[in-house]
Amino acid sequence: ELRAMLRSPYTLRDYGAICSPVRLLAGTVGRATARRVAELLATVFPDGSLQLVAGAGHMAPVTHPQLINPRIAAHLAAHPAVRS
Repeated sequence: ELRAMLRSPYTLRDYGAICSPVRLLAGTVGRATARRVAELLATVFPDGSLQLVAGAGHMAPVTHPQLINPRIAAHLAAHPAVRS
C-alpha cells in the first residue's frame, strides 16, 4: 500500500477537484497508514466525510458487512443520482 501511494502521480489537491459527495470509511483496527490516508482525503473533498468503524480493519466490507453496508446504503440514499 505504501509503495503504491508513493508512486501515485496524484496529490491531495487533485482529489479536492472531485465534487461528488464522498463518504470515507476506515476501520479502527486497520493499519494506521490507511486510516491516515482516509483522514487526509476527508479534509480535501469539498463534500467529504469520514466515519470510523469500530472493530473493523482494512477488509471491513468482507469481514464486517453488517457494519459497512448500512453506511453505504445511507450515503446513497442521502445523495440520489441525478437523472437527466
